[in-house]
Amino acid sequence: LDGRTSNPTQFNPFMSGTRFNTGYHMLALSHLWEMNTTTGEQFGGMAEDLPEPLNDDYTHFRIKLREDLKWSDGQPLTTADIGYTIDMVLNNPELPYNGFLSQVIDRYEIVDDTTMELWTKRSEPRLSYTLGVTVWGDSFYIIPKHIFENEDPNTFMFYPPVTSGPYKLNDVDPNGNWFLWEKREDWQNTDVGQVVGEPKPKYILLRFYGPEEQRVLAGIEHRLDVFTDITPESWEILSTENEYARAWTETFPYAALDDPCERGI
Repeated sequence: LDGRTSNPTQFNPFMSGTRFNTGYHMLALSHLWEMNTTTGEQFGGMAEDLPEPLNDDYTHFRIKLREDLKWSDGQPLTTADIGYTIDMVLNNPELPYNGFLSQVIDRYEIVDDTTMELWTKRSEPRLSYTLGVTVWGDSFYIIPKHIFENEDPNTFMFYPPVTSGPYKLNDVDPNGNWFLWEKREDWQNTDVGQVVGEPKPKYILLRFYGPEEQRVLAGIEHRLDVFTDITPESWEILSTENEYARAWTETFPYAALDDPCERGI
């Protein structure tokens, strides 16, 4: 989606310039709360359920993680990682996300490995939106404490990344044209594995082919399975030259415009 990546080994989610559309956001990162953007339903991702308010003005919450979550290196993913993420961001004003998070979170208390309490600086009745997914995602990425605690978060590249999602990085093009992701053997220890089940592909390759005509040619030759954006003229060529090509609908306008992330009329 973003073309060639100039910094293909930068995976620190809090550093300025980190690219997420290389599969990192979609396959390797997780959020506390997710959302079905078609129905509007919000549900727990890494969290077992939506945050539980503990007072009437919505400034005190209980958050409970799912059991048996693990990082891709096998280490447990616990509330200690959430607490460390909060501290790291709040204690480093140079990080871009500091400006937002410092207005939201007042303090927290870890109860046990899966339970924590959180106090906010203002009323947050929609905390699962403030720190969770609404459309594309959210900048509140939980990071592994056991990796970051010995690094400078302002300069640490986090390569190769230790992931919370069901895929891990297998290989990357040093020129930034492609990223190869591999399904984790322990996918059951991820939010996706517990909510949805086993992801089907063992490998997923995100590749930049260049201008639109090159992507259409790759699709005709069965070298590109999923497109992001192409023009109606390109779709006409692709659908004519590749009998397996499919859009959302079989006839015009070929796509529904009810996606909250649609790219213009």
